Amino acid sequence: MPKDSKAWVQSLELQALAMKTANTLSKDLQFTPDKELRTKQAQALAAVIRAYDTIEERKRILKGKPMPGSLRPESKTKRKTQKHSAPLEIVEFKEELRESPLLPDPPKEEGVGGEQPGGV
Repeated sequence: MPKDSKAWVQSLELQALAMKTANTLSKDLQFTPDKELRTKQAQALAAVIRAYDTIEERKRILKGKPMPGSLRPESKTKRKTQKHSAPLEIVEFKEELRESPLLPDPPKEEGVGGEQPGGV
């Protein structure tokens, strides 16, 4: 809605009037000694505050904004994680598997004192 439309201008004028009225009622409420009159002024002030809130709501509608929380954000696609069929663990080579032509040669381990493993 364009900001120079009649509805927008009227809402701004009504809001200014509501604010001016609320300020006047608030000042009068502080200096009124009569309890019944103070009660009526407080009720009038509450009505003016509700009117101001309603005007704010109408301005939101005129702007074309949705109500807070009415639009749900689009869900992001989640990445698919690879599931393992078995837990990962450290596997040591067995001697009979070391001879297998299908497996690459495991890294050679150095023994204590420069001796080769399995040597005398």
